[in-house]
Amino acid sequence: MANLIDLQNAKDKLIKIIELRDNLIGATPMLTSINENLSWYEKAYNQLSADNAEKLLNNIDTSILSLNQININPFSYAPLTGATGSFAAASAETRNILINDGNHYDLIKEYEEINAIENQFDQAFATINKVDHKLATILAEAKKSFQLWKGGVKNDSDLAKDVRSFQDLFKGFLNYIRMTADGKKAKDFSWPKMSDAISKPGGGNSQRLRAEQSTHERLHTAFTEIFKGTRTCADKNEMETYVADYLKHLLIILGSVRGDLLGL
Repeated sequence: MANLIDLQNAKDKLIKIIELRDNLIGATPMLTSINENLSWYEKAYNQLSADNAEKLLNNIDTSILSLNQININPFSYAPLTGATGSFAAASAETRNILINDGNHYDLIKEYEEINAIENQFDQAFATINKVDHKLATILAEAKKSFQLWKGGVKNDSDLAKDVRSFQDLFKGFLNYIRMTADGKKAKDFSWPKMSDAISKPGGGNSQRLRAEQSTHERLHTAFTEIFKGTRTCADKNEMETYVADYLKHLLIILGSVRGDLLGL
């Protein structure tokens, strides 16, 4: 027959499981990135000559040793952070090994695409954080949502909602700096007028901004429909393409806006 101690022990075990769950969710971005790196290194190892394949593994031996020290109980981030840092430190030599081994352009391209979207998030964040900290915080949340989506913690609808939330706020931000540039309130949002008001002089920047209106509208529709469940992505690549397209769109806009309006 169960007694109070049995109940308390059951509760303690449940709490430990919940803590492990929370730790694993928190570690999902690192786990996903590390898994992508390991999968790529395994693929590269099988395509390189024997000598260079061994050099490739020796180049990341610190990462491999760190990961093999992982214990689920107690859970620790230390091996993950150690492996992540080691992968970053090994990047230059990894490219050299591929170049020296011969024609591995596809492998090099795949390697450079690991965390490419996360890096684009970071590029946009670095600029936006200079002028609007709140907006930058929402962008950081969208990046985290993307990382959790990659790890299977969030679904397409969750990710679409978070990216669209930033998209809506960013549109409002563009209207705000338009009014700042014009020195007067705008009665309504006009993409062409906004483009003319905030673009850098010369270089076709105003035309470039105007051209981004169709991309904004296409992606806003896609994110809205995915969020509401009226559109279903065929696979993860389709959803990832929408996010990648939005980040490219965002970086084009930031690159075309007058520096003084962005605190640059």
